[in-house]
Parts: sequence; structure tokens; C-alpha cells
Amino acid sequence: MKSTQATTFRTLNSELNSINNQLENLRTQEATGKKLNRPSDDPAAIRPVLSARTQIRASERFISSMETSLDRLDNLDSYLDQAENLLVNAKETTINAINASMSDADMETLADSINYVKTSLMSVANAQVGGQYIFAGYLEDTPPFTEENGVVVYNGDSNIKKLETAPGEYVETSLDGASLFMGLTDLDGDGVLEQTGTNLFAQLTDLERAIRGEAGQVYNGATALPTADIGYLDAANGDFTPIALDGGDPASPVLDASGNAVPLTFGGEPIALQPLMGVDGEPLSIADYNAQFPPGVTTDSSGAALSATALEQPMYVYNDGTTPVDFDAAGQPVLLYDVGVGVAVSGLTAGSYTTLNGTAMSGPTTGGGDLTIGDGTTQIDVAASNSAIDLATNLETAATAAGLTVTATAADSTSGSDLFAWTDVTATDPPYSLTVEGISLFAADADGVTAADVDAAVAANAAAFAAAGVTVSGSATGGDLAFSRVDGDNLDIVQDAGGAAVGFTDISNDGSGDTYYGEVTITSGADFTIGGANPSVSLLPDGAPLQLREVPDLQDLLARLETSADGVRSSRSLMGNNAARIETSKDHMEGVLIDLQQILSRYEDVDLIDVITEITQTETALEAALSVTGRVGQLSILNYL
Repeated sequence: MKSTQATTFRTLNSELNSINNQLENLRTQEATGKKLNRPSDDPAAIRPVLSARTQIRASERFISSMETSLDRLDNLDSYLDQAENLLVNAKETTINAINASMSDADMETLADSINYVKTSLMSVANAQVGGQYIFAGYLEDTPPFTEENGVVVYNGDSNIKKLETAPGEYVETSLDGASLFMGLTDLDGDGVLEQTGTNLFAQLTDLERAIRGEAGQVYNGATALPTADIGYLDAANGDFTPIALDGGDPASPVLDASGNAVPLTFGGEPIALQPLMGVDGEPLSIADYNAQFPPGVTTDSSGAALSATALEQPMYVYNDGTTPVDFDAAGQPVLLYDVGVGVAVSGLTAGSYTTLNGTAMSGPTTGGGDLTIGDGTTQIDVAASNSAIDLATNLETAATAAGLTVTATAADSTSGSDLFAWTDVTATDPPYSLTVEGISLFAADADGVTAADVDAAVAANAAAFAAAGVTVSGSATGGDLAFSRVDGDNLDIVQDAGGAAVGFTDISNDGSGDTYYGEVTITSGADFTIGGANPSVSLLPDGAPLQLREVPDLQDLLARLETSADGVRSSRSLMGNNAARIETSKDHMEGVLIDLQQILSRYEDVDLIDVITEITQTETALEAALSVTGRVGQLSILNYL
């Protein structure tokens, strides 16, 4: 086949384009350092490159998470170190307190230092890292520990954070604050924490009280240690034996009609149960007591025989040093106050008592056994009550049926702080209505209502409120407006803001209404028992005995403090081991990351020296091709004549 000039020119031009494209690719590789810039560059390399990139991103996420967790564990270790040092400080203070040469003033100073240790431990327990509470479980936005009426309570959960250090491999990066600081554990996963270890806050409270020389504590069951100051030894000097009833609020004392705490006494003296000591100075067990003073104590407070384990518990007697106390099934001393049962303990047998927490009823009672009154043996159901007045009347009726002489009165139903928060109603909000005890202050007002308008409406209806037996205190503009009924009858407030978050923001805003109930005070001249299933209306617990909790002596507390410090050290060790595991995993993952990056580099990266050399060679070839093409382009038929 003859090759024409046109064919030769097209061939040279095609070669020029090929060399230009090759040069462009080489220059792109030189600029990016990559030989794989588009799928068409090397289709066979696409799958391993994408796989390597995915694994690199996953590895980088793992490494970042592990670095964050290591920082968190480092902070956690710092706070655990503080907790350990605080317990060691408490131990050293206890050793000083055991020193017999200490004066009373010295002991008070040492007790104050223990109080400071407890406060500092609370700060450690509420430590934050990055704005998150590290001992609160998953509820890391909630302060896990708060003090209520002198008792520390846990508000977090028992969940423990875990870090995935590799696919399917997890390492714990937090501690259960409830278990660490309060000895509380959710044993069966039902969300209820059981006491399985040492409550460090209660231990420090015990230590402070022991150093101050305070007596034992009486409380019911396994609830938190109460702090109500009743059972005074010397009210003038402030010496007391704290005793409280359990039932919703373990720190609430029993009050008389004047609001004063009711002392529990034995033989005319405040109760002070004490362990019985043998001639060798060592405490006697119940079994030892029975052997020396037959028949001794062989049954618990319910009449059931004490087990061998219970008989090995310490023996306790009353103030007189001879009268044995009653015991529960576990051999722990209890204080019975039911009529005709156990030792006669006064203080709950006569007088006036307010509702359990000294507050008003929380709502109507059903009468279905939610409240009973009687002599401890015969309990009569108190009829359903829709108000404090009803409850007082029904209590007297039921008490009479039980053979008791009881006086019950109702008083002081109040809106309290519910009306302290106000948000102005504007004309763009739904029409606003407000009725207090049947007295209309606003009726579908569509123009807007301010706090000043509320005060003006209240003042305009002053006579109507007086006629209705309603007392008004404070003002809406002052943020302390309150309505009260001193007769204890229900106080009804109905607010309708169409559901909008305006008006009094702490009460219902949809027209459903809020009802406020009064307090009930009961006075009895004889033993009585209040029981039932509703603690918000019960006046006393349902006949369960009071439980004694002795403050341990200093020697015992010293040993317990060392055990507690060891527990914190164990937690530090556990977290340290976990940090080491994470560090090892991080090192391994960083090695994997390097390998992946090398694999990716083999497919993607170029050797710049080779590329530059190839660019030089290609440019030379391009120049030669251009020269040849130029010469061919200059040929004509005249060159062949």
C-alpha cells in the first residue's frame, strides 16, 4: 500500500498527541506524587486502594478514640489518687484521735478535719472531665452525688463505659461511682442498688461522730443514716442522740404539736443502747449472754427462734445496763414501739404528731388500706379522704372504731412556691384565664397579662378572698405570690393558657386545675400505730421496728479506713491495667496503620526521580517528533521535480 504524504502527516500528528498525553500524565504525577489519580490510570488497583483507604480511616478512628480514653483514664487516675490520699489523711487523723492525751478541743479540731475530708471526697466524686461527670455512669450530665438532709445520695446509674480497642474487643474506661464511693451495686440488673460494700461518706460521718463522742444512731431497716436531732441528752448544750423514723424521708423527725422533736426515752432518759461487755473487756455475743444469764434471748422480735448465726452477733442492753434489747432475725438490735410488745419505750405513746414529713397531703386517699390506725394489733382502715379536713375526720372515726381516743385537726393548705415563677402573657398568646378558689381574676383575656396585672386583680378581689377564707401573701411582681387556707380545706387554682408556656409556669396551664391539700396533726393520749401503703399520708411507719446502727469505735474505724483505701487502690490498679491494654492496642493499631499506608503507597505513590527522568526523556522525544513533523509539513511536489 502506498503511503501518501497525508497519511504520513496524520501518523506523525497522532504520535505527537500520544506523547503530549503521556507528558501530561507524567507532569500530573510529578505534581500530585500519585500515579493513581483516576480509575482509568490502573483499574486493577482500584479495589485494593479503596480497601486500604477504608481500613486506614477505621484505624485512625480507633487510635483517636484510644487517645481520648487514655486522657480520660489519666484524669480518672488523678482523682482516684486524691480519693486515696483523703482516706489516708482520715486514717492518720484517726490515729491521732486514738491518742489518749488529746484534749476535748483537740478532738473537736480533728472531727472538723474529718468533715473537711468528707467535703473534699464529695468534690472528687463529682469530678468532671470535659464537662462530663466521670463517676455518673451514662448520666454524665447529672451531678452523681448530692447531699440531702445530711445524707449523701447517688443520682447516676451503674453503667460502665467501654472502649472498643479493636473489632469485638472492649476495655472498661470508667468506674461505677455508686460502688466505688457508696458500696452500692445492682446485683440482679433490676435498676435497684443494693448495699454490698462500704459507703465511704457514711464511714467518714461515723468517724466524725466517733471523734466527737456521739452516741449510736437509730433508724429503720437498711435506709440511709438519718441526721434528725431528736432524743436530746442535754438540749441546752446541744448534746443529742440522733433518732428518726423511716418512711419516705428518713431524716424527718417526729414532731409534737409545737413543731419540736419528740425524744425517745427509756426509764426517763434518752435511749442509749450499748453493747454488753464481759469481765475480760470484750463484747459478749447473744449466745455468750444466754449461757451466763439463762434463758437469755432466744427469739427475735416476732417470736421466731434466733439462728446460730444471729446468736453470734453482739449482745445489746438498754441504758440501765441490764435490760436486754429486742433483735431482728439477723441478730441486729431493734427498738420496738408497738403497744404491749417488748420493752416499754415512751415518746411515741402520747402527744401530737404532724404528717410524716411535716408537709401537706399529696392528694386524695383511696381508703383501700392506704392508711390505717389502731393499737398495733387491730388496725382500722381510714375512709377515703378528698381533703385534709376529710382525713382528720376519718382518722378520728377510725381511731374510735379501734378503741382509741384520738384528736386530729387539719390546717394550712397553701400554693407554696408554685406561683413564684411567672411569664407574661402577650396578645399573640391564647386567651388567658385564672381562677383561685372560685374567684375569677381573668376570664379569657386576649390583650395580654403581666405580673403587675395579676397583683392588681388580686388587690381588687381582696374582700372576696377574705370571705372565702383565703389568705394572700407576697406578690407576682416580687416572685413570691402564695395563696393559703388556714382551715386546711382544699385550695383550688385553675389556670388556662391554652397550653402555652405562659402565666404561672409551675402549675397546669390547660384548665385542668391544681388542688392543694392541708396538713393533718394527730394527738393521742395512748399508744397508737399508723400504717398503710401510702407514705405521703401516713403519720408513722406501719409498725416496723426501729433499727439500731451503732457508730463504730475508733479502732474499728481505723481498720475499715485501711480497707477502704485498699479498695480505691484496687480501682486505680484496675484502671491502670486497662490503660496499659489500651496503650498496647494503640501501639499495635499504629503499626497496622503504617503497614496499610505502605500498601496504599505501593499502589498510589510514584518515584519522583523516575518520573522526572521520564518527563525529560518524553520532552526530548516530543521535541524530536515536532521537528520531524515540521519537516514533513514543509515538503511539496516541487521537492520531487
